[in-house]
Amino acid sequence: MIAALIIILNLFTGNSGFETELQKYIYKYFASYEKIEFQVTDNISVASKIIIDEEREPRLNKNTLLIPVKLISRNKSESKSFITLKVKFYKTVLVANQDIQKDELISNNQFRRELKEVSQLNGTLFNEDDFPVATKSRVRIREGNILLNEMIEKNPDVLPNERLILHAGRNGVDITTEVVSREKGNIGDIIRVVSDQKKIFSAKIIDKYNVLLIE
Repeated sequence: MIAALIIILNLFTGNSGFETELQKYIYKYFASYEKIEFQVTDNISVASKIIIDEEREPRLNKNTLLIPVKLISRNKSESKSFITLKVKFYKTVLVANQDIQKDELISNNQFRRELKEVSQLNGTLFNEDDFPVATKSRVRIREGNILLNEMIEKNPDVLPNERLILHAGRNGVDITTEVVSREKGNIGDIIRVVSDQKKIFSAKIIDKYNVLLIE
């Protein structure tokens, strides 16, 4: 739920009620943010009545938000348009307490939670309370950086060239053979494995030592 909403609507003097409707509209579409700041950048004629067009979707690109509207002139003619807003969206996110090197194992105590502006981030926010086991950084994370999913990865459960047990069979019959992994993956991933007879199979990772044949 939005905790604060800062509005600059000085360009809409004379359009009674529109400010309230615009607030409600933003609550509806962006309620996941904890705080929003926005400023209207269009200078629309006060001679027109402005109505938000609920039949069209808003368009968001980084910190620019286009609100679909209908403009009704004094002679009752109607036209469709967009109002351009400059926006800032805020969320409580994880921020690095220290520099973290590439391939370093990471933990919760290396981060703090802060309310930050997230409109222009190039990536997706990490929103979990805890890191998966054996999580490491994919890139160098500098002190003060907001943590993104693209910055981290879980260590693979299976690495290339590891010997595994391939399980196959039907009707409760388990047929096994040894294979070697061709690629890395985590539990639930499908990877290629090769048998001692040089046959290549697709297999789903069960755990660090076992895979299931995908037919």
